[in-house]
Amino acid sequence: MEEILRQLGVSDATYYKWRKQYGGLRIDQAKRLKELEQENTRLRKVVSDLTIDNSILCRRHPCGKGGGPGKLLSPVKRRRAAENIQASLPLSERRVCRVLEQPRSRQRRAQAVKPDEDALRAQVVALACEYGRYGYRRITSLLRQDGWRVNHKREERLWRQEGLKVPQRQPKRRRLWLNDGSCLRLRPQYRNHVWSYDFVAERTSEGDRCACSTSSTSIAGSASRSGSTGGSRQ
Repeated sequence: MEEILRQLGVSDATYYKWRKQYGGLRIDQAKRLKELEQENTRLRKVVSDLTIDNSILCRRHPCGKGGGPGKLLSPVKRRRAAENIQASLPLSERRVCRVLEQPRSRQRRAQAVKPDEDALRAQVVALACEYGRYGYRRITSLLRQDGWRVNHKREERLWRQEGLKVPQRQPKRRRLWLNDGSCLRLRPQYRNHVWSYDFVAERTSEGDRCACSTSSTSIAGSASRSGSTGGSRQ
């Protein structure tokens, strides 16, 4: 036995360890046990990778929770998310960028900021405040008229970064009041000049619905009720 172990390059400690572990097993059973151990190791690695990926996705937003506001669509947001994840988790840039679907070349590329960025941003905000019903396309036209060399893509980016948007149009409604909040009401001049009516709904003790129409008239500043009609239905 010692000569065989010497030829195989196996030490006595390894032999007795294998004998204790695989003793009493047939060759096919030992092979099957080895395959199960390898499969178990592979599954553990897969679960570990999925856990790390889930941790990265949970920290892709500044709040650090999985229920963040949607996906990271812009490259700037992905770059910031990758930097925050690398600061909080001991992971490589390659792993984080792969999970966030962010190319490493784009992650390492420094963002170029033009020298007139701040002045253009201030001009965009000023025009948006002056022309409240204008969107970024019409603001771009106004900027070009003022001599700015800017395209609609850059203008849209600044528009979104500043959180600007065109308010929705409010439907026109008829009203009884003026712009200052005062209300014009007709004052009664004589008997039966001004009438008011209203509908009142109620239920009886038996659960039947009862609808009533009431009307009243005003006489020289005092109101007097003149009549009512009502009806019920099952």
